[in-house]
Amino acid sequence: MAGGVKGHRSPRYQIALSVTYRTAPKGTAPPLEGSGRTRNLSDTGGCLELMERLVPGTPLSLVFFGEGENVTLPAQVIWVGHPRRPSGGTMHGVTFLQLTQEQREAIQGLIRSRGRLRSRAARVPAALPTECRLLGITGEPILGWTGDLSWEGCSVLLPDRFPVGTLMEVTLTTPRGDVSAKATVVWVDPLERVQTRHLTRHGVRFAQVSWTREHALDLVLDRISAAVPEESQGK
Repeated sequence: MAGGVKGHRSPRYQIALSVTYRTAPKGTAPPLEGSGRTRNLSDTGGCLELMERLVPGTPLSLVFFGEGENVTLPAQVIWVGHPRRPSGGTMHGVTFLQLTQEQREAIQGLIRSRGRLRSRAARVPAALPTECRLLGITGEPILGWTGDLSWEGCSVLLPDRFPVGTLMEVTLTTPRGDVSAKATVVWVDPLERVQTRHLTRHGVRFAQVSWTREHALDLVLDRISAAVPEESQGK
């Protein structure tokens, strides 16, 4: 049975997945490629937040990044909304087209395994090189490593100790490129731990990450989370 305009009758599940797309234009127009994330999905369609604004009726080839195996599906844009915020992505409603039985089983399996919205505060272990610059102060960056990571913040191990409330710009080096964000120190390890580690662990909360950089962070977290058992992800 093919997905189509009746997709709204299928139950939708909140699910946050990275997705890439490639348009299939008619004639000699070149295809467009881009990426985004899902907001909800069913076995007939869903809502995607994409960085580029597409035109209703645009045919797409979508690739959803799940645990283990990616799922590739044909789809078509059926509605386009407003940007989530001025610098953010645009919501797109899509319907899946002429799915094979194998494709339908693949998307249903993806929904069963990931069909809930992961908390943006959930931390996953991640050792990424980090540069920190104190806001309003010139000088060399302070080099360190992350201990864990979420969409909202991270822990960073630094050679210096900074008090709660310190404002800094944190730059994470990830396989998807550097991700920078202004951040505030919200907790610091007790002094007795510094003597054995030679590095001080700080908890920082991101102020705001641009949508492009947030999406890069989203892709990294999706791949890290897929390799980490759920019970080991801190809250």
